[in-house]
Amino acid sequence: SDFHKGMDFAVPFGTPITAVMPGTVIETGESDSYGNYIVVAHANGLKTKYANLDPEVYVSEGDMVTEGQEIGIIGNSSLVFTSDICGDVLNLQVEDANGKSVDPSSYFNF
Repeated sequence: SDFHKGMDFAVPFGTPITAVMPGTVIETGESDSYGNYIVVAHANGLKTKYANLDPEVYVSEGDMVTEGQEIGIIGNSSLVFTSDICGDVLNLQVEDANGKSVDPSSYFNF
C-alpha cells in the first residue's frame, strides 16, 4: 500500500527477526507509527529499519550485527500496522545514502 514506507511481510507474532546484511545498529526506539524499531546502517550507505517489534530487542546502539543475526522478534507494537489491520507483520524499510526510501525488493531476495 502507498500509505507507509517500506514493505510489510506477513510474519507470525514472536518470530525472530534477522539482520538482512551486516552493519551497525544506529538507533533503537519506539514510536506510535513504527512501534518498537531498530535501524541498522550498512557499509554501502544503506540503512535498514525493522519496525513493529516486541519491546525486548536483542541489540543496542553501537552493536555490530552480521547477516542473519537475530536482532529482535515480531511484536504488535505499532499503532498503525496493527494485527487487526495487517495481521502480524514486519515492516522493513530501506533508505539509501541520501535518506531516500528505496524498494527493499530491489536489494534483497525474500
